[in-house]
Amino acid sequence: MTAERIALTSEVSATLATGRPIVALESTVIAQGLPWPENLETARAAEAAVRAAGAVPATIAVLDGTIRIGLTDSELVSVARTVATTAADVGPELTEEGRGPARHRLKKANRRDLAAIVAQGHSAATTVSATLWIARRFGLGPGVMATGGLGGVHRQAATSFDISTDLDELARADGALVVCSGLKSILDLPATLETLETRGVLVVGYRTDELPGFWRVRADYLWSTESTRPMRPPHSFASTAPWVFPARSSSHNQCPRPKPWTTTSCKRPWMRP
Repeated sequence: MTAERIALTSEVSATLATGRPIVALESTVIAQGLPWPENLETARAAEAAVRAAGAVPATIAVLDGTIRIGLTDSELVSVARTVATTAADVGPELTEEGRGPARHRLKKANRRDLAAIVAQGHSAATTVSATLWIARRFGLGPGVMATGGLGGVHRQAATSFDISTDLDELARADGALVVCSGLKSILDLPATLETLETRGVLVVGYRTDELPGFWRVRADYLWSTESTRPMRPPHSFASTAPWVFPARSSSHNQCPRPKPWTTTSCKRPWMRP
């Protein structure tokens, strides 16, 4: 992939040069996951949380055929406005940073889609698999990535073969740490956990021994590895594992959402009637 197809913000470039920590952020939650303007508020809040922890955020997307590693605030606004539904929402005077016509809706790109989207000069939001691949391919790896809910094995996958490429990318991610609020609750959760185990991906619950179900506190499914200290997963799994344990896989740290924004439990939603 030619250099002109890759663009890093000056902040990300400077951070890489000094060796400071960077957290990669996916962009489908902005362009496909949330409505306007909550998507923009969420994107800004996620970047602010990364900065508050002492790291630099790098939200990743493809804009006009160029892979962007790190988005300016005006670019965040532009991506977020693609889901606005009324003329008032997409007005050019939204903010000083967001002036100009709104983009058309962005495509949704996983790792498979990146080459075609870049070659055709299109724009796309990146999923977990695409974001993780870009971060590792262009110098941010092994590192840390944050997202909302992770993809996995869908129900009836035995006949549909509908399994997210997120799982294979996690298996290839060589010591990366992906932090999320659990697996998407529409999935076959036991099958997804079994698939992660088969691929050698360590799944860790942060301050919980129960699997969080994305927007649910728990999904009535236990796991064996729990971490109670905020700094433990990156140090022991993301940084140490690739060199001490020669395994080609990532660590997956699941954090339940704060209780005011969750339901308490989902009654085994993967079970068929």
